[in-house]
Amino acid sequence: MSSELLGVVHRAFAGSMKTMVRYCGGTVEEQDGILMYATPSPSAFPWNGAVRTTPGVPTDRIVERASSYFGRLGHAYSLVAMTGLDDDLIETLGPGEISPEMVIDSAPNRVELPIGARIGRVVSEESRDAFIAVVGEAFETLGEARETWALCYPTVESLSNPDSVATVAYEDDWPAAAGMYYRSGDVIEVLHVGTHSSFRRRGYGRAVTTALTIHGFEQGARISSLQAEPMGYKTYERIGYRTVADFHVYTNH
Repeated sequence: MSSELLGVVHRAFAGSMKTMVRYCGGTVEEQDGILMYATPSPSAFPWNGAVRTTPGVPTDRIVERASSYFGRLGHAYSLVAMTGLDDDLIETLGPGEISPEMVIDSAPNRVELPIGARIGRVVSEESRDAFIAVVGEAFETLGEARETWALCYPTVESLSNPDSVATVAYEDDWPAAAGMYYRSGDVIEVLHVGTHSSFRRRGYGRAVTTALTIHGFEQGARISSLQAEPMGYKTYERIGYRTVADFHVYTNH
């Protein structure tokens, strides 16, 4: 992928974080090419962090601004960087925690759901509760506190609004998997795809990711992007996502 398109994807991530903050009662400070955003969650990535939005902003200025901003808030936070755009930051800070940055530029093939399964949009308190229950259980295995989800998605509108779409997959009316995307311009950022431990290895993660991706393209997106967790990487590849860069996360407590 060209550096121009990498920049589009990286800016879309920043836009997604601003949308998240807008609906969860968080705070944003953006100046001199640095975006800093904070949510009610005490955790770092992706809830609280700093992103360079303008090339050339010196590394030490980013670190200093982020340290001051989150020091005032008393929050853990993360600095994020992408190879091909933030190589100087990566060289200064080291590799950090690395995830593949993956993209797809056309709608994938639809996935057949298991018998008795369906995917629905989050449009009610009941479906919001189902979303929070599924991702809370799924991501707890990765170390995320369950209470984070209710804090960061306090209302139906925080999950379903002009810039966000959230879905839940049900098996015989039991919430089995969930996920969402944020839209920034003509790029969607797929995230929070998780499957409840009772329903894993049945294709739900692939079905939810595929449904979200297709919906995004139907709504006019030209690129869908995500940062892949190790457990989801092969699934995203099967859908048609390809790795275009490394996404580096530097957590500060």
